[in-house]
Amino acid sequence: MIADDAVADDVVFLVVAALRGRCMPARSHDLPRMAVLAHVPALVAGGGDGGASENFRHDVTVVVKDSVRQASCAGPVILHIGDYTRTLDPEAYAAAFPDSYFDPGISVAPEEFRHASLDQRVTDSCTSVAYAMLPLDSPRAWQCAGLRANARSTILRLCRTEGASPEQAASHIQQLISGLPATCQ
Repeated sequence: MIADDAVADDVVFLVVAALRGRCMPARSHDLPRMAVLAHVPALVAGGGDGGASENFRHDVTVVVKDSVRQASCAGPVILHIGDYTRTLDPEAYAAAFPDSYFDPGISVAPEEFRHASLDQRVTDSCTSVAYAMLPLDSPRAWQCAGLRANARSTILRLCRTEGASPEQAASHIQQLISGLPATCQ
């Protein structure tokens, strides 16, 4: 996990999702649902063919189960796996998800998430529109992160605007996307 950030991101995601499932059963599907909506590249690390990937998946499953069983439902969780150690705040992780997938130590939710909880965002049909237009599925230049986040916020606002026709909103969204630098689209 120290040598591969993608593996660490996946394991942290699985631990937090499983911990929420144990501690907050009614909210157990929110993280996985948002990961799908946002096209987060979760669970692609360590993939491949053959026995190595089966062993890898088995090892990850064991580590996740052990970590969740030992964790408290309240407060931070110290994730200690081999030489890898990270302190996680599952509530902050969920509040900032999907951004927290890429930065598990994030302590403050991005501005675009501050007015809605994860469970509200995952059930909001406008969330799927925003992430369909600007998914998190592949790495892009770091300069694009802020532009794309602002554009997603604008898409959410346009989608939620009462009185606007779907055609108007779609047109404004398309103009917004076209206005981004090509590398950020």
